[in-house]
Amino acid sequence: MIENLGKGASTRARLLDVAERLFLAHGYDAVSVRTINAEAGMNPAAVNYHFGTKEDLVAALLEDRLGPLPGAPGEGLEVEAIVALAVDPLVTLAATDERGRLHVRLLSRTIREGWPVHFASDAFSLDRWADAVAAAVPELPRPVVGDRWRLAVGMILDVVGRVDVDRDVLVRFLVGGLTVPQ
Repeated sequence: MIENLGKGASTRARLLDVAERLFLAHGYDAVSVRTINAEAGMNPAAVNYHFGTKEDLVAALLEDRLGPLPGAPGEGLEVEAIVALAVDPLVTLAATDERGRLHVRLLSRTIREGWPVHFASDAFSLDRWADAVAAAVPELPRPVVGDRWRLAVGMILDVVGRVDVDRDVLVRFLVGGLTVPQ
């Protein structure tokens, strides 16, 4: 039984490595599940068996590669600190190399397109982050803060994943959008 668990983890890791390499070389849209399975030397149903869908594979890839991202902040922080906690690791990641930019772009797609995936880490929970912002801006209704936070995260991911960005300018812009009176 322990052998099988090791083999399953090894198979998952191989599929993640191959998918990442293919996404880097060809882009997400050009890579099929069939291609990932074939390149990994696996059964045609391996991705489906280990992850479910291509989107679930991407979610597993992101959690595996971005595991050290900080979780959603608790209450008691100012909006600027919350935004910085969201922006800084992504700016650093995107500046690292093409692999880092790929991870930011894939994360952007999962959020922007509303993929029905489940992340285990609260670092990926928009609601938890919006709760922290709402606590910092109590004069705004929670639904307004939630809508603004979703827009802010979309902007962070799109901008950081595609262009070099001045971190301070981005943070100030987002703080302004999150705190402006209704």
